Amino acid sequence: MAIRGVFSSSLHLDHELLRRGYGLSFGECLDLIARKYGTFLLHRFLGRGPSHLESLSSCFHFLDGFGPASLQRIVCGTGFFREVLAKGGSVLDVGANIGHFAYVCHHLLGAGRHLN
Repeated sequence: MAIRGVFSSSLHLDHELLRRGYGLSFGECLDLIARKYGTFLLHRFLGRGPSHLESLSSCFHFLDGFGPASLQRIVCGTGFFREVLAKGGSVLDVGANIGHFAYVCHHLLGAGRHLN
């Protein structure tokens, strides 16, 4: 049952990404979704897979097969930030992860400065 819930949530994110775009072209959306499922399947069934993802004109590193899904969730969560961040505004990122949010702030939200 837990797998079904995760899959359903993932499909919902796919739908939102394709419908809203969040600053990405339709082709970039499809590429991210295809790579998300491809990476997950390689890790799940072969026990290995790429530890990086080249998509959205950048290279992202992650530790497991859920990395691309994490990137997609961050991209889909930019709606709020688009409303409150002025174009060229500054963002203070207090997280300590692997750079997905930094990429989104700079490239998709147009932040002039990103401090982490």
